[in-house]
Amino acid sequence: MLKTDQPFLSIAASPQYAPTNFNAKMSIEDTIRTLIDQHRNIADVEAEFALLLRDNSKFHELYNDWCTDLGYSTRTGYKKYIQEIFDSEDSVWDSLSEFEDQN
Repeated sequence: MLKTDQPFLSIAASPQYAPTNFNAKMSIEDTIRTLIDQHRNIADVEAEFALLLRDNSKFHELYNDWCTDLGYSTRTGYKKYIQEIFDSEDSVWDSLSEFEDQN
């Protein structure tokens, strides 16, 4: 389980990175990508991200702003984004496999 004292989370929790002076979009996306790198399983990534939202009010504020900026629902935005990343990675591997099959 991910702990809130890990480096990428300390950024979101630091007062100097309040939503007004921090690129919320990049913080959320970087956090999700870090979780994906750690877990490589959609269900685990979603569960860990949900814990972050529950346990860190500053991070939750950043997430709400990120959803608003990108047009995601706050209820499902992170799940859709996670799925988009996995789908994109699958597409890359499919393309590489097709290329190898042709050559």
